[in-house]
Amino acid sequence: FFALAELVIARGGIVCGVEYSPTLEVRHSFAETLNACKRFMGSKYVQSNIEEIFPKIKSYLKDNRYVLFVGTPCQVEGLNLYLKKTYTTLITTDLVCHAVPSPLVWKEYVGLVNKKMNRNLTSINMRYKRICGWSHRYSYLYSFNTGKSICDIAGISNWGRLYFSRLINRPSCYKCKFTNLHRSGDFTIADFWDDDKNRPDLYSKDGTSLFLINSEKGMAFIDELNKTLYMWPITRQEALQPCLTKPTPCPPLREQFWNDYAQKGFLFVYNKYFTDTYIIKLKHQIKRILNRIRTT
Repeated sequence: FFALAELVIARGGIVCGVEYSPTLEVRHSFAETLNACKRFMGSKYVQSNIEEIFPKIKSYLKDNRYVLFVGTPCQVEGLNLYLKKTYTTLITTDLVCHAVPSPLVWKEYVGLVNKKMNRNLTSINMRYKRICGWSHRYSYLYSFNTGKSICDIAGISNWGRLYFSRLINRPSCYKCKFTNLHRSGDFTIADFWDDDKNRPDLYSKDGTSLFLINSEKGMAFIDELNKTLYMWPITRQEALQPCLTKPTPCPPLREQFWNDYAQKGFLFVYNKYFTDTYIIKLKHQIKRILNRIRTT
């Protein structure tokens, strides 16, 4: 992302990515400097608010400015349909998307964390690497308006538990038409997991990105990107991962979850579906302590 942003900013362009608002709403916004682009970095497992973004992008494009838009493949598709024509200065990048969860559940979760911690969240780093490194195990770093940050808060189920339950996803995500290599963006970015260990030469403890170039417009940038990125060719099969082959499946309990939510509210479903018994909580706490000891 940052390499693409650098290319666009160098052309006097503007970058449209996803940030946290002061109230922790996840929303699309604009940046005209590389420093401002930093707030778009990091995974945010929430459906973003994209209200009023497309008309602003169209205005920038009419002024002949470069625009880099980064979002889910359905958001990229929506932008292309809205514009109704091709702009040579528009560069689109989609993500390999697991699914997007309910912004309402996210808002209520943030409220719950604020209440339990007696302070206000300012961000959650949903792929914090200091504990587990780059792996399928995610740590969550919660930052507050007091200036303090806490990793994997004891007594609070992290957001990943809600998100990866699949219970809170949009219904359309369970039949997503973009879970293949026919992408809507000029580029696609994701993690290069290589779970079968076919390419150990590409592993980095800091993470390795999957980078797909999907259009002739994207290919036109390859020489410039080679100046700032280390890139290796991979096969089509090596590029595949679950969300590039099929949609995230709908869990059996989804209908029951939403009925409970409608009738009894968020706190009830949070406690019923996303919290552990005391013994399991104690085991998790011991593991967290041991992990911190290993990393110090």
